[in-house]
Amino acid sequence: MVKNPVIPKGHEKPIKEDGIEYMPSGAILRGAEDTKNAYWDSFLPIFFDRLSLITRRVMADCVRDYGLTGVHATYLVAINLREGLTLVELSSFLDIDAANTNRVVKVLKEKGLAYDNRPTPKSKKFSIFLTDEGKQLADKIMAETQECMNGFFKGIPKFSIDNMKYTLIKMLYNVDPGFEEYVDSKWVNPFFTYLSLGWDEEDPNALKFGREEYEHERGRRLASEFLAVARL
Repeated sequence: MVKNPVIPKGHEKPIKEDGIEYMPSGAILRGAEDTKNAYWDSFLPIFFDRLSLITRRVMADCVRDYGLTGVHATYLVAINLREGLTLVELSSFLDIDAANTNRVVKVLKEKGLAYDNRPTPKSKKFSIFLTDEGKQLADKIMAETQECMNGFFKGIPKFSIDNMKYTLIKMLYNVDPGFEEYVDSKWVNPFFTYLSLGWDEEDPNALKFGREEYEHERGRRLASEFLAVARL
């Protein structure tokens, strides 16, 4: 429910610009009919980006007292999900430049939130882990982010949520018929989805989980497909 239900003067009728006719967004929010769907069709990606921005602000707020940013919070969550990765593996996991990963991990270690298991200071091969304090902070980030996302549905009747779920799932099928492969994967923790992690069957280079795990998952799916054909 908008705070001011009155449509502002000059916004009562559709506006036409550059050959596109649309109702102003404020008028739509106050009940005007968007017959052309020009606004909402283009607004949907912005809407989800906005929700993502809000949740990332929550993540940033969780680490602000440590002098850290939302980027550091993302790495804390990632290490919490997949502790023991090397710098290269962590960069691949998040699909972020290795130089940036090196800088972020260095800061986390300086703050006493992460450490590595290198046997000597000159060792180049090592894995990244969270300290007890880092683990507690990562758990806090994930819990408060989850609470924020649950809050998106506050005051919305269950039948409306169910209708929205149906609509969004139908949209996903329309734009990405193969998305079911991801939601049926073994990466069930919702934060894997939130961090936009997944694999691409046709492009192994897009994989974020490591070559060995990719081959294992690919082999499992090929075996399942073979059994399904054999039953026919």
